[in-house]
Amino acid sequence: MLVATSHVWFWQTPSWNWAELWALVVVVGVAAIRFSVPKKAGEGTGNKTAPLFFGLVNGRDGRWSTSKTSAVLWTWSVWFAFITILLHTDGKGVEHQILKQQYLVLMGMPVAAAVVAKGITQNKVDSGKIKTKAPDGVETNPVQGVAQLVTNDMGQPDLLDFQYFGFNLILLLYFFTRFLGHQDLGLPNLPDSLVALSGVSAAGYLGKKGLQQDTEPAIVSIIPDNPAAGTAIKIRCVKLTLEDGESVTVELDGTRQLTATWSSAGSDLTVDVDLPKDLEPKAHRVRVTTSRGVRTNERTITVV
Repeated sequence: MLVATSHVWFWQTPSWNWAELWALVVVVGVAAIRFSVPKKAGEGTGNKTAPLFFGLVNGRDGRWSTSKTSAVLWTWSVWFAFITILLHTDGKGVEHQILKQQYLVLMGMPVAAAVVAKGITQNKVDSGKIKTKAPDGVETNPVQGVAQLVTNDMGQPDLLDFQYFGFNLILLLYFFTRFLGHQDLGLPNLPDSLVALSGVSAAGYLGKKGLQQDTEPAIVSIIPDNPAAGTAIKIRCVKLTLEDGESVTVELDGTRQLTATWSSAGSDLTVDVDLPKDLEPKAHRVRVTTSRGVRTNERTITVV
């Protein structure tokens, strides 16, 4: 009898508010599914578990991506709406649903921005025009993650990132305000002005990615980035020009100086150095310094 009762209770058509609650349970449940992800520097080596949402919004450098986060939030919001309609109408309410052009734009725009931004950034890193943070593990601290949505790679507030995410956040709040409590069995119409502003801010965000360029000497790659103690590594630098007779040293953790050799091609410099055999297996900070006192940024390697 218990099975029969629960069967009837579960499959009876829920009210609009109960349908919203069940849809919220499904969406949050999917977002909370835990996966094994890499740890961040300072958390040790190996993997940890984190919710699916954190894995989706993280970029390769271990920061929350503004474009990825916007795409994930809109995807989950539309899921929530369709699941609510599906449950409230026993599936009949979605048979004739037409996805409004506004949502095609809002769903496609963040995804396109994420793909294009990644392509632009990778191309500039490969050509040495910009540097990125060393690949890091998944950021699972929500406070730090949200802060990264409106800051650049240096952790400074960025107007275009703030504008892009801000207009999407306002649109999402409007979407839920109109959808919750209304039984129109459809996605709400969104203000064309806000949709247009969201599009303009996305264009500005991509324009910033296209124009971004570093002018300071920087390490763009270390091969391998997980070396063993006592082995050699190759450090590629850009915007770092040396003249004949000059020397370079590799600085470890701000205290240890290693003698290195170098070769150049224009403003690109390749530095070869042997790691000490007694180097402790953990994350170490690496910086290249010239005999004239010119220094690059720091990159992290994990000695294994």
